[in-house]
Amino acid sequence: MHNSIHSIPNGSTPWDFSLKLSNIDLLNHLNIESKVYSSHCINFRQWREMIWEEIPFQASTDARIGFIKELAYQISQVSPDKNKPIILISLGSGGLLTEYYIDRYLVREGYQDLRWRLIDPCYKEQEFLPCLGSFQLETGTDKVKAFFNEQDYLNVLTDGYEMAKEDRRLGMAVLLSIHGPKAEDSLMPEQLPPGQMQFRFKYVGVEKMEEANSVFIFISDKAYKQLMDENIDKLAEAGESVNCDNCLRFSINYFGEIDITLCPSMLGEKLRHYFVTLLNDVSSNSLLQGLTRHPDKLRHLHYWIKEKIAQLKKEDEGVYLTTCFASDYDVSLTNLLNHCCDGQASLFAELNWNNARFFDLKRSGLPDSLPR
Repeated sequence: MHNSIHSIPNGSTPWDFSLKLSNIDLLNHLNIESKVYSSHCINFRQWREMIWEEIPFQASTDARIGFIKELAYQISQVSPDKNKPIILISLGSGGLLTEYYIDRYLVREGYQDLRWRLIDPCYKEQEFLPCLGSFQLETGTDKVKAFFNEQDYLNVLTDGYEMAKEDRRLGMAVLLSIHGPKAEDSLMPEQLPPGQMQFRFKYVGVEKMEEANSVFIFISDKAYKQLMDENIDKLAEAGESVNCDNCLRFSINYFGEIDITLCPSMLGEKLRHYFVTLLNDVSSNSLLQGLTRHPDKLRHLHYWIKEKIAQLKKEDEGVYLTTCFASDYDVSLTNLLNHCCDGQASLFAELNWNNARFFDLKRSGLPDSLPR
């Protein structure tokens, strides 16, 4: 997601265990100790095995530094007691270099108990393990846990208790959304053509549906079946964001209910017509209500969707419908925001298009403008 990479280069400089950010200026450390390299026409900044993407107009180095310093100030306003635990939940944490500098800056400011919950589908991949190892080693803490999606974190049991609920009992929660997934054309949502929506997600194969939090349905004329299938294949290979006017998203929210999101277009309305009765049927289904695990609910929901599609194909032979599982960034963000509101003091911090925003969730509730 926001620190995603193609590969980690070999030949990193030897680790200097005496180097601690608490004793030197953040900007000097970035300029002197880290290095920039290019891979697949993308620039990355690296220190040890941790990295971030260098994208000047989306998440520049200056914007990240300003964000880190303001974040420390905002945390001090919400939770001035620096001895209490701070639970930092980073969605789309990827290469972890931004999180490293946040950790070191907060330590320099006097915070004693920082606990990291790092959430990104990339942690299923071997190439990201050095990032995690380097982060834990350089921060010098064993209070680091990694998860492949928000459901993995919200439902995990540790020594017989639910970690997420215990986190909310222990101290302040800080939810971080730093340089979330972007479409290749880099359009902001307000720049999209009429009828289109921007969905930020990672494709998940049926065999890995435990990693999903959403089911997408795409619609087209049957004459465009091959093109539709090719576009889905592209998403499976590398997609993290898509702008379209022909899809509907089913997801399970924080409270276990089914949510539906669809494009504000003619095709979106067609999907609503096809599937609104299905939504009403499954929402009241006693089997679905009896399931507690979100992946189990998604599995049953997908089964009913496939049955409905088979029926629709008989009724309208000119339409083509296809589905895919996905780990949707905005679904994750919504669920984590609701989680953070359910407990002690909490802060939401976002860096997007070089703009930083901060929300005291206990005082003002969920932000109106995001997530979608």
